[in-house]
Amino acid sequence: MDKYCVIGSPIDHSLSPKIHNRLFDYYGLSARYSKIDVSFENLEKVLKKLKKEGYKGFNVTYPLKGEILNLIDEHPDYVKTISSVNTVSIVNGKLIGDNTDFRGMQFILAPYKNEKIYILGSGNMANTTLYALNESGQKVTVACRNATAGESLRYRYPYIELMSLDQFSKQKLKGVTINTLPLDLDISYLFDNKNDHTVIDCNYNTSPSLNSKIKYISGLSLLYAQALKSFEIWTGHSPTMKILDSLMRTNGNKH
Repeated sequence: MDKYCVIGSPIDHSLSPKIHNRLFDYYGLSARYSKIDVSFENLEKVLKKLKKEGYKGFNVTYPLKGEILNLIDEHPDYVKTISSVNTVSIVNGKLIGDNTDFRGMQFILAPYKNEKIYILGSGNMANTTLYALNESGQKVTVACRNATAGESLRYRYPYIELMSLDQFSKQKLKGVTINTLPLDLDISYLFDNKNDHTVIDCNYNTSPSLNSKIKYISGLSLLYAQALKSFEIWTGHSPTMKILDSLMRTNGNKH
């Protein structure tokens, strides 16, 4: 049986095992997916263990997506630009990294090609989102807490505008906002004076209290989209969002 997993910390909340195991069952594949709590301190040790125990691949979540970049053997050029790895295949003892977050983000943002985009935050996921938008030609503003990190993003993507979270909260803006801020930060107050606005959350186990004129899209959509791409890399199968959504709502019977 082929083995896969997700690594990060904390990891108890992860839905990735449920997603991938239902997809494995759907396609009748002899494979199982688990979760392993891994911190910076024991990352290298765990990677050696995964290779030794014959794992075929794994996903990487917070806070290891940037840290693992220096520990993998190969990756596409765009991974270096994004500076983040969330999918790793183990082939002939080599760790081959990829990033399916940006592909998932492109899928989620496809219906909003004519909208002004705002990004909350300036970390790895903000960088990944900007890469996903790089060739769209859309106007993008990044609202962040860390001005230095914001300037670093603008160095990579000169077309973006920057503002503080305080400035964002005071303006009556229309468009689409992507929240990449940490889970423990309440974003509700940022949208008190906004109407005709869509919020796409990168967090899937939270639900901010937004006014009724805000369209809210949970991070589950992004989680599903990037998971489908990871599954395709590992297995060659290309399930649709409709298939996965149906499996997650039922018992995930086989194909």
